[in-house]
Amino acid sequence: MKLSVVFRAGWLGWEGLERSLSGCTRAFGEECDAVEIHVANDCKVMVDAGIRLLSYVNQLADSGRAVALNFSSTRSNAYTYLNRLGFFDHLNPGIDVIPQRPSISGAKKYGGSSVALVEIAPIKYQPGGAIDRSLPGRLADSVAHWAEHQQAGAGDRIHTTIFTAFAELVDNIYQHSETRLDGFAALQTYAQSNSVMVAVSDSGRGVLNTLRPALMSEFPTLVRLSDTDLMVELFRQGLSRHGRGRGAGLKRSADCAIRLHAELNVRLERSMVHLLPSQDGYRPHRAQCLEGRPSLPGTHIGFMFRLDEWPRI
Repeated sequence: MKLSVVFRAGWLGWEGLERSLSGCTRAFGEECDAVEIHVANDCKVMVDAGIRLLSYVNQLADSGRAVALNFSSTRSNAYTYLNRLGFFDHLNPGIDVIPQRPSISGAKKYGGSSVALVEIAPIKYQPGGAIDRSLPGRLADSVAHWAEHQQAGAGDRIHTTIFTAFAELVDNIYQHSETRLDGFAALQTYAQSNSVMVAVSDSGRGVLNTLRPALMSEFPTLVRLSDTDLMVELFRQGLSRHGRGRGAGLKRSADCAIRLHAELNVRLERSMVHLLPSQDGYRPHRAQCLEGRPSLPGTHIGFMFRLDEWPRI
């Protein structure tokens, strides 16, 4: 069985991506052997959707399914942006790109030339290995640049906090994703909405899948929580399968993001929560179990920083 997906004209962020994939609940089922995604000429892919799409199609290809990305033209909005972002550089080589893959990588040609964009960087699972600190540094440098551009002195004030937030996320993938597939991170500034978006995605086991087996021994009062409620508690309390106070990188990352008034969207295999900062931590703005949506193994996180809301820290 072949599944078809259409990305329509207009902006495609994480919400639009979820809606577009709503017909793909059986993509990882035994009866599905092929998935084709048609991308409209005027579809404008946002960085969080691009990162999650990359993980999703790479997972499908790795599972042995035939995957095709069908663009209307090599000059279309989505094709040219994804090429500049470095999407095709990290795309499974077995995935068919129509009309063709780029002959020249926009990310390799122009990489590092814009503070408004940090091209997709791979993050490999390597427990105990040396962590590349340059990636969270590049992400923090870019966000701090735009904070300084908006408010004199803001960049220096927030740089360490931003770096810590991203370093904790990257470290979590390095140490805990347990997959041979790369994770990814990228950044994009959006002048129209006066915001900076940072997206991090991995195709690992997912934080809830590793946490739930340990709940009875480590956090018995949380055993009956739904996935969405447990996800909120994970960010509030710093839960870990190794016990309280260990492996709390996601909480430390969220704590840093709260200090900068950043919104946080988290997509796990079958659940999603959109968190807004509050005085006592993140509160769920929307949380849902994604019935009727495809499973998306791993942990996929998007930060949204509003450039006109930098606090004094």
